[in-house]
Amino acid sequence: MKSLLLAAREGRTPDVKDLFSEMSLFLPLLGFAFLLVVVIGIGFMFLILPGLILAILFLFASLYMLPLMVDRRLGVIDALKGSWEMANRKPISDQAIITIIYAAILSIGGSIPFVILVAQPLATFVILSVYQERQGASSGMGKVQGAPPPPPVH
Repeated sequence: MKSLLLAAREGRTPDVKDLFSEMSLFLPLLGFAFLLVVVIGIGFMFLILPGLILAILFLFASLYMLPLMVDRRLGVIDALKGSWEMANRKPISDQAIITIIYAAILSIGGSIPFVILVAQPLATFVILSVYQERQGASSGMGKVQGAPPPPPVH
């Protein structure tokens, strides 16, 4: 994630050392993934629909969680809150479309042997480009400046 973020932001080529630079996130993310599997599994035990709704909700809410953890050095809970805030920005239909595109890329990539090697980085680039756009919009960097106002008349 970090190497792809730096490649998208700075045009830097990914480096092997980037693969292991964020190993401190492994255990918190493993715990979060275990909790997520348990909660979604309980949803599927009730019926298929509650499990599916929970899985879609978690995907929608946590789409920007990893970029936030890597970019801003946030913990799991803070990154999940930040991801939820970014996902609920107007228009929410854009977020729904990005979620569908991300899920489709990974579903197709995961169902065909060896295509996941291309699909995962592609899906990550999609998420990182939207993440950067939403970060720029929240800080005012993504807004286009109009023409300057006319000088006052004396």
